[in-house]
Amino acid sequence: MVNVIVVKPLIADKDDIMKGKIPDNMLAPVIDSLPVELTLIDADDKYLMWSQLKQEVFHRPDDILGKDVMVCHPKESHEKIRKLLDSMKSGEIDNQVMVIDCKGPDGGPAKVRIEYLALRDSHGKYLGCLELCNYVL
Repeated sequence: MVNVIVVKPLIADKDDIMKGKIPDNMLAPVIDSLPVELTLIDADDKYLMWSQLKQEVFHRPDDILGKDVMVCHPKESHEKIRKLLDSMKSGEIDNQVMVIDCKGPDGGPAKVRIEYLALRDSHGKYLGCLELCNYVL
């Protein structure tokens, strides 16, 4: 079962851009301490990074870094993913949330919440997509 919620928020003003700078030696620990699994792709749909949760939601082999996002998804989902990314690139949507059924960390049934966020610069130019995943408790 997949539940989909589509939201079109306003693009952030320049005043909403992050203040300060995360030191390089703190960036990975900050990201890895978040209670969600993060995956970042660029404007060309190539994997840039993902976080390392102790209890990973989705396994991603290291050799997909720099490769197209489709390499890590089943063929049945390619059309849906392409439509989502194209809608983000065109500015039609900036955010989509879905909940899917899958195996949990204990091997039993579980639900995973996946949120996709379009990343844009202060002028609205599409930079990529941030995926946030976590188990629904």
